[in-house]
Amino acid sequence: MNNLNQGWGYIHNYQSASNGKIWIMWEQQSYAVTRIEEDAQWIHCLVKGIGTDVECYLTVIYGFNTVEQRKSLWDYPEKKAQSIVNPWIICGDFNALLYPQDRLSSKPVQYADIRDFSNCMHSTLLNELPWKGDYYTWNNKQQGNEMVCSRLDKALGNSEWMMKWGHVILEYELPNISDHAPMIPKSTVDLNLLFKIRGKFERLHKKLNNEEFRNIAQRVAIARRNLAEVQQQIKIQYNDTLQMKEDDALKKLEKWSMIEVNIMKQKSRAKWIKLGDSNTKYFSAVMKERSQRKQITQLTSLEGIQLFDQGAIREEVVKFYKGLMGSSTQNLPAINTTVMKRGAVLSQEQRVHLCSPITEIEIAHCLESIDDKSPGIDKFVCDPPFGPITAF
Repeated sequence: MNNLNQGWGYIHNYQSASNGKIWIMWEQQSYAVTRIEEDAQWIHCLVKGIGTDVECYLTVIYGFNTVEQRKSLWDYPEKKAQSIVNPWIICGDFNALLYPQDRLSSKPVQYADIRDFSNCMHSTLLNELPWKGDYYTWNNKQQGNEMVCSRLDKALGNSEWMMKWGHVILEYELPNISDHAPMIPKSTVDLNLLFKIRGKFERLHKKLNNEEFRNIAQRVAIARRNLAEVQQQIKIQYNDTLQMKEDDALKKLEKWSMIEVNIMKQKSRAKWIKLGDSNTKYFSAVMKERSQRKQITQLTSLEGIQLFDQGAIREEVVKFYKGLMGSSTQNLPAINTTVMKRGAVLSQEQRVHLCSPITEIEIAHCLESIDDKSPGIDKFVCDPPFGPITAF
């Protein structure tokens, strides 16, 4: 590596995997990469651009070959997704199928083959990056019934990645001597053109602000003063001209007041974006305050005792809901037949009559007794149109 790493940095996972399945290399004058965690199936790191605003988390995957061996692979992104609030991309050879059509072979795809990957995607809210090229990224170089083609290589991004770099797509190129197709990220946007448009927009935006919305507080004060002057003149001597001037002054004051309110809202949002999303003490304090609002810090027990300890509160809540659902027992109380017989009971003849089968005559009698003329949902009335029913 000493002959290859001139100006290049690299990390690997030899400490976690004996054969070092994962290597990450980068140009040191363009990026700074910091390893955070590693395992036999992944390396998780932070990538920062030098002289650019690029900053994201990168997790490179090389999944084990069997479903059971990959179980620990899915636990890691599910755990990290709860704490990562910056753009995050996960890419590599997952060695797993996400959809039934991800494998082309004589052996059908089973639900167990896609279950873990699918559950991981659902729980982490990750999305697959847009791509183009051949659908299948790996094949076993066999022929006939022995040939297997699978889509194993993917790149996934969280919502923050999609919002910031949603224009980045993957191109699957020809595999050459490998059995995997290389994934090449490319931008669908002409960045030079984008920066030019952005520069023009910023200049136009600055000019518009200076011409139209500069000194907004002063404009509100002037509009309020003009309204007061007109209303004072109306108080001395009313006429239609002054009334029109008052209406016009009211509209101007309302216009500039609304603009002032909107500017204040934008400034407050800008403060949140600047201080909140940068993971600073401000953001931590806000999240802590929100968390405190969702906690139960005090509770009165069923015995009327004030509870402040979190453990005691938890036990009291569990006890309360267990009481609603009841508890298990070895013996259940039965009906006291002696007490039941003291009330009204059916005779043996009545019991036999209730258990006897229903006859056709009884059915006919019930139908003939219906005299409702209103049509039912089938648009027919219930009254038999052909006289009494004598047989079925």
